[in-house]
Order: sequence, then structure tokens, then C-alpha cells
Amino acid sequence: MQKVISPTSVIILDMSSSLASRVLLTAKKLGMVGEEYAWIITYKTIDILQSEDNEIIESLQGVMGLRSYIPASTKLLNLAARWYHECYLKHSSLASREITVLAIWAYDTIWALAESVQKLGIHSSGSKIKPKV
Repeated sequence: MQKVISPTSVIILDMSSSLASRVLLTAKKLGMVGEEYAWIITYKTIDILQSEDNEIIESLQGVMGLRSYIPASTKLLNLAARWYHECYLKHSSLASREITVLAIWAYDTIWALAESVQKLGIHSSGSKIKPKV
């Protein structure tokens, strides 16, 4: 019964995979990986799961990863093709080859804002928009 009501520390890692791997390895050495600790890694950190380093894989025991799921669709394939041609081919040093979740979220956000402005019937720009929004 005591084990059931014992407190659990929840730690959320939202950082680069390289930094997260160092944090988890250190946590394991300090005894912070086990039943008393719940580790959650976010989409930024999820690439750590692709590691081939056995020590890192062992430190992931009991770690839960959260990742966005975006189902395949014609719109997504079209966006990915435009991303590749407009961003990657023209600026390969600045953009990744594959469209990222963050890029999709940014695209969806801008699209939603544009639709909202259009529904409001705003045809101006700059400071004229502010009072209507």
C-alpha cells in the first residue's frame, strides 16, 4: 500500500535531443530514473529515441514521448512539395529537407489568420487593421 501512495516526480524535457541525452544519462547516474520518477519528452526531444547508443537507450527506460500526429493528405503532400522547392532547394543551409511539425503549425496559424482577416472584410493593412481586430 505504501508503494501505491508514494509520490512520483514528473520531469518534462523540452530541449534538443543532444542536451536531453546528457540530462537523462546524468539522471540515471544520480538514480533519478525508476519508479519514483516519470520522464516525459516532447516533440523537440523525440529524436533521441533514434539513438543507437546503448547507454542512452538504457536511460530511456520508462520515458514517455509525446509527438504530434498529422495524417497524410493531399494538402499536406502539396505543402511538403512546396516546402521542398521553395525553402529547401533555395535555402538548403537554412531549412531541413523534410517539412517539420513546427513549419506545419506555422503554416496553419498564418492560414487561419488570413482567413479571419478575410472574413472580417478587412482590405487594408498596418494600423488600419488594429481597431477592427
